[in-house]
Amino acid sequence: MKIYSVISVLLCTCLLSCKKDKTDPNNVLASTAKNLSIYDMIPYDSYTVLSPVGTVKDSINNGFAALLASKFGSDVVLTASIDTSMALIKAYNSLYHVNYPALPRGLFKVKGGGQHIIKAGQTRSVDSIRVQIANFANLPTSSQEYAVPVVLQSTTAGAVLASKLMFVRFKLAIIYNDIDQTNRGLIGTTIDRSTWSVTSNNPGGDYAPASNMWDGDNNTFWLTSVSNLPESFVLDMGTSNTVKGFTYVAPFGGYYDVTGMTLKYSNDGVVWKPVGDWVRAQSGDPIKFINPLTARYFKFIVTKASNRYYVGIAELNGIN
Repeated sequence: MKIYSVISVLLCTCLLSCKKDKTDPNNVLASTAKNLSIYDMIPYDSYTVLSPVGTVKDSINNGFAALLASKFGSDVVLTASIDTSMALIKAYNSLYHVNYPALPRGLFKVKGGGQHIIKAGQTRSVDSIRVQIANFANLPTSSQEYAVPVVLQSTTAGAVLASKLMFVRFKLAIIYNDIDQTNRGLIGTTIDRSTWSVTSNNPGGDYAPASNMWDGDNNTFWLTSVSNLPESFVLDMGTSNTVKGFTYVAPFGGYYDVTGMTLKYSNDGVVWKPVGDWVRAQSGDPIKFINPLTARYFKFIVTKASNRYYVGIAELNGIN
C-alpha cells in the first residue's frame, strides 16, 4: 500500500497540536500519518492456519526496517512491540478509508523478541522487523485481516528514529479441521446403533442400501459408483451423542475403499458446521476427532476412492 504525501496536511495538524492529550483522536491521526509518511509501502503478511491444531500451512512473512533520522556513531539498539490500541487502528482506518477490526489480545507478537540493531554509521536495521502469531489459542473463528500496529523505541541515548510507528497488514486464512491427520489412537466405547438411520442422495437400492453400514455384517455394504463422487449421506443417530470419531470397514477387504471424506455435523439436520477433511493412509484408518463433538447428525461427503469404479462402506461405528 503506497503511503502518499497527501497526508502533509495532517502533519501540519500534528505540529499545531503537539501540546494536546495523546488520546486526542486528531492528535493520534496526525501522529500516525507523520510516522507512516517515512515509509513507501505497508508490508503485507498472509498466513493460512489449520484450526484448531494451530498448524501454519502456508505463510508470507514480509517485514520492514527500522530507520534512523540520521547516522549515529555507535550501534543503536531498539525495541519493536505490538500495540493493541484501537485508537491507532482507527487512525489507520481513517487514513486509508478501510475498516480493520480490533486485534484479539495476545494473538500477535514481534518475531525474535522484538530487539533489533542499527549498525554504527547506518540508518536501517540489520534485520527486518516481522510480525507473527503469538498464541494459536487466540485465533479468530473465521478468516480475518488485521492492521497490526508496531511501535518502535530506541534504547540508545541520543539516537533518534525517523519513525516510531509502522503497521503490518496481516491476513489470516482459517481452515477448520478437527480431524486428526495421524489417523491413530481412537479409543472409546462403541455407540449403540439401534436408533440410527441414514438419508443419501444415492441410497444404493435393494442391492447395497446405506442401512447395510450398521447391520453387523462385513459382507454387506453401502456402495456407489465413483463417477458419482462427491457422494454424500447423512447419519441420524436418533439422539445426540458425544463422538470422538468413527471407525469403518471397507467392502471386499479394502478393494472399494474410501480414501478421502469431508465431514460436517449438526444438531438439527438443517444448520451444518464443519468437522474437517479426512484422508486415509491405509485401509481401516479411523476418523479421529481432535476435539470430541456433541451432535445428532453427521454428514459424510465421500470425495476420493481407492478404486476407479465403486466405493463403499461395509460397517460404520461411532466412538464415544
